[in-house]
Amino acid sequence: MKTIATILFALAAATAFAAPMFEVMPELAGQVNAQTTNNAIPWYGAGKYDAMVTAQQDNLVPLVGTRQGDYDYTLYRVRFHNVKVIEGELQEKELTFYLERRFPTPNQESG
Repeated sequence: MKTIATILFALAAATAFAAPMFEVMPELAGQVNAQTTNNAIPWYGAGKYDAMVTAQQDNLVPLVGTRQGDYDYTLYRVRFHNVKVIEGELQEKELTFYLERRFPTPNQESG
């Protein structure tokens, strides 16, 4: 059974966040119609934004992963549908963008 969650988020304009681990190649940039600052999770109220929307996620595709130090990084292409504009202007009813996630590496027990 698929869980559908409606979220409220901002599609960000340029603001100061940590630099992304992955650089999206120009060939892949045409596969999306939105972006968040540094491909970060789109949080409500996080700095400046062009539009604030509610939407339902319907697709999350991992594209590439890497490990650096104590963290695993993964770049995803994510799609949301049922887009409703809360603030700003946006014509799209479906949003697709890249999302970078960082997780601590699993602890390795020696024994």
